[in-house]
Amino acid sequence: MPTSTGRAAARLHVAQPPVSRMMRQLERDLGVDPFIRSTRTVQLTAAGVALTASAREILAAADRARASAIAAGRGAVTLPVSASTTVHGWVSG
Repeated sequence: MPTSTGRAAARLHVAQPPVSRMMRQLERDLGVDPFIRSTRTVQLTAAGVALTASAREILAAADRARASAIAAGRGAVTLPVSASTTVHGWVSG
């Protein structure tokens, strides 16, 4: 993870001021400080670590939902299958 807003901005291909504004807005929205900022670095607080973990889960779920929608739109259907002796008896029986 970038350790400065300048590095984060470079990684996102945007200028640094919008990143700082978004960080301040996030702090206001949350009502807690997800970041510890110094003049040179930015670190995550416990709130920031918790938020990051949840955000990654949400983004992964969104990716799965998108892939499912695309597959369904193309006519591909995926069904969850579990291995069970009862199901096995029905299938092979």
